[in-house]
Amino acid sequence: MVRSTMKSVVHRPQQQRSIATYGRMLDAAEALLQKKSFDAVSVKEIAHAAGVTTGAFYTRFPDKEALLGALEDRLTTMMLNYIGEATRPERWAGVNLEEGMRRYCLGLVEIYMKTRGAGRALVLRSHTDAGLKRRLRRLNVEGLPRVLSVVVAQPGVTHERPELAVEIALLAIRSMLRETVLFSEAWPGEAALAPDVLAAELARLSVGYLGIRGRRVVRR
Repeated sequence: MVRSTMKSVVHRPQQQRSIATYGRMLDAAEALLQKKSFDAVSVKEIAHAAGVTTGAFYTRFPDKEALLGALEDRLTTMMLNYIGEATRPERWAGVNLEEGMRRYCLGLVEIYMKTRGAGRALVLRSHTDAGLKRRLRRLNVEGLPRVLSVVVAQPGVTHERPELAVEIALLAIRSMLRETVLFSEAWPGEAALAPDVLAAELARLSVGYLGIRGRRVVRR
């Protein structure tokens, strides 16, 4: 059975105080989702963690599904804003491709860690919610081409089909982050890699696949 696309009407605040309260409710839900599944988290828990009443919660959100939709909007906006900033040409000037990819991957790791709870809940829900699945594709449809255009333009890519190779590399990075950060399944029984280590290894994996051999000196 296909579940609701969770786009219920959300009453977005206009005044500064209300905006802050709205943000606290989203932050509280995110923190709870770091430890529990979406189905296991109650409205009462979210309201309590945010320091508001359940009545205040329902003033903004008609139900818990609407709150998940708001988390989806916030995560999508955060990711697209990051990609827009990370693909500015000046961010790649003066560094080799491996260093540029390391910086890009580190930003992604930090976002995935910050939004781990909501991200995990959304990925799981997208398996049964066709509308959500289509919306999450927006990150690929709008985000990947921007990164692809920047990486393909860098010197040193020797793969015979560079655009396809970059696209696969970027999707591999996203898949690895889902496994290692959202679901913590990559290395069972062992501690997760530190963000900088994970970003560096993802960068090395990417540039190796793209045909670049060896670490080159970064010139600034």
